[in-house]
Amino acid sequence: MQSHDGVEVIVSEGDQAELLSKLKKGAIDLALTYNLQLESDIAFTALVELKPYVLLAADHPLAEKSSIALASLADEKFILLDLPLSDACFMSLFDSQNFKPSIYARTRHIEVQRALVAKGYGYSLANVRPVNQHSLDGSRLKYIPLSGHNPGLTLGIATLANIKKTIVVDIFSQFCQAQISIEKIPGMANL
Repeated sequence: MQSHDGVEVIVSEGDQAELLSKLKKGAIDLALTYNLQLESDIAFTALVELKPYVLLAADHPLAEKSSIALASLADEKFILLDLPLSDACFMSLFDSQNFKPSIYARTRHIEVQRALVAKGYGYSLANVRPVNQHSLDGSRLKYIPLSGHNPGLTLGIATLANIKKTIVVDIFSQFCQAQISIEKIPGMANL
């Protein structure tokens, strides 16, 4: 984006509902978000599918496995990332396996989730894999693929379907498509 002088990118954070509301009100031009509960007035360009994985403390007995079946975690304590829509996605994975996790804690903050897991209070599920595999206190984490068929979330670009996109939105979308793929996602570790 450095080659486009005069274009200012302003980041606006929010959960899915907040981002889509801002998009519909015209407060933002596009949203990098997931394919969750998108209505017909939203156009969505898929960039990459993010498969769920198990987040463990590096010294957890299962941390050296190449993949983990969700059922093998049935007796473990679960740390739920309790964000709107994300929580339902993660809980649906358990529903598909016909068991309920033993929820130890719920948090809306990824760093709290990572800290609790890194200190051994339980495991968690996530789709985003930060390159930094440590919690804020420096404790190590491991990302282990979840075995079996587990639908992921698709990260993509949401825009208003009935509005002609500006050249800036088109250029930014092209930039995102060039930067984000299954082979490379800026800021994310490979599994």
